[in-house]
Amino acid sequence: MGMLERYKKTGGFVQLLSLIETCGPQKKEKFLAMIKEENSAWENALRQKVLTVEKIMSWPPAALAEVTSRCQILSLTGVYLSADSKQQELIYKSCPFGVQKKIKDMIDTKKFTPAEISTSVEKFLTETRALITQNILKMDKIDPSMEIFDDMEEKLNTYQILNSVSPAPTSINNLESNIGDHNSLYSNINLQMSAKPSVTSEEVSSLKIKIHQLMAENSELKQEISIYRDKLERIKKIA
Repeated sequence: MGMLERYKKTGGFVQLLSLIETCGPQKKEKFLAMIKEENSAWENALRQKVLTVEKIMSWPPAALAEVTSRCQILSLTGVYLSADSKQQELIYKSCPFGVQKKIKDMIDTKKFTPAEISTSVEKFLTETRALITQNILKMDKIDPSMEIFDDMEEKLNTYQILNSVSPAPTSINNLESNIGDHNSLYSNINLQMSAKPSVTSEEVSSLKIKIHQLMAENSELKQEISIYRDKLERIKKIA
């Protein structure tokens, strides 16, 4: 059984994401490399959704203030000490006056070791993830690229099968032909599954349903491409 199998159930993506966010940089990269070997779709999604101090510092001021007002002083102080001067300014300005004073007092009275700073950063990320999970931080408003959907695991598993059958298009010119290629997925799915005896009949049925849905979406995309192609030709004539 692959490493990812235990995380393919509902909620497993966030569980794995939270685990990665508590790893140090080297361990995180090693972990993601192992995941990529097993399932590149999961690795890409994890890299996109994983929380980092840099990503949090890029959020709108109101969202950053929500984070700093709810995280523990010890976590904030450790993150502050780990940050560069620009990030330190962002953290400090986002905090209420009382929190600013507590951070300053802790820096003056406590000598943080590198290990303590690292632990504080991990705790800060864990606390921020909890705010997202509790829907206190609404990622669809703050940073849509970080939003995690309820059926994330199903989407990723289906995408991996699609990608294994028909690679992603390399240019816009062959997009339409690539979409057409996916119409053969329904007939090919049984061949794909026969090579994986661990897959249950229920999973195969679920995937077939998903393929039907994707074929319908492909049809809509073809229509949109045709419309955009006509618009492009009109623009070329005007130019």
